[in-house]
Amino acid sequence: MICRILHGMEKRASDILAGLTEPETDALVEVLLLAALADGSLAQAESAVIKRALLSVDELWLNHIDLEKRMAKARVRIEAESQEARLTKLRTMLPWPEQRALALKLAIQIVEADGVVQSSERQLIMEAAQALGVRGDIAAKFTVAS
Repeated sequence: MICRILHGMEKRASDILAGLTEPETDALVEVLLLAALADGSLAQAESAVIKRALLSVDELWLNHIDLEKRMAKARVRIEAESQEARLTKLRTMLPWPEQRALALKLAIQIVEADGVVQSSERQLIMEAAQALGVRGDIAAKFTVAS
């Protein structure tokens, strides 16, 4: 299961999250929200995974109110453009490969959060991997594990 892959990188993930700039944080939130909305709605379990992942660093880095504002702004951007256009922009907003890989791995956690991976969610993960330029093996492990 993909969670085992992520478990070993928790410390590194916290370091990456803590080092994000404001625009990079916005981009990460948007990738995660795209994943959560891939099946047409934002499930409570998916929202909880987003909050747990992003608030895990510490409250000084990102607080609940800030996260809610960022998610609302990301939702507006998502609704204003196509998924493909947003993913293309997000690649440039997350300039480092480690950031994009973490975004994809967290997106995978989100689509798995409710225990059911819809075909639309699987498709989003594959498109995100390609658009973000993340090695295919991360998405391939997701496809096998799901």
